[in-house]
Amino acid sequence: PHHPTQKIVGSSPEGFIRRSYHLTFLQNMNNAQQLAPHQQQELMREMEQNQLKESLTLYNRVVDACVRDCVTTFKSKRLDSYETTCVENCAGKYFAATARVGQRFAEIQAKTAQKQQGA
Repeated sequence: PHHPTQKIVGSSPEGFIRRSYHLTFLQNMNNAQQLAPHQQQELMREMEQNQLKESLTLYNRVVDACVRDCVTTFKSKRLDSYETTCVENCAGKYFAATARVGQRFAEIQAKTAQKQQGA
């Protein structure tokens, strides 16, 4: 159930990153220098709201996927040791993958900015 303009990066749920959002972010950063100060502030507020929304979406995906994969019964109100370890490992993989994707986008952005300065 993804929007048709969204492209999913990665072959598993850990790789769900909305590429269109990140490309828009890069374009906005490049265009921000041409805006008036009050418009730059509005753009920054909008980008912060989008970042918060993306963070919450990622958190919800992690919880949903990891609980679905790791918690098999609800006999107790606490997770057993296997479930706890499984959820911790699962969440760690999600966040490591997300951090790596973010790092790659930052590298691409830096290269793009460097090319624009040289042009």
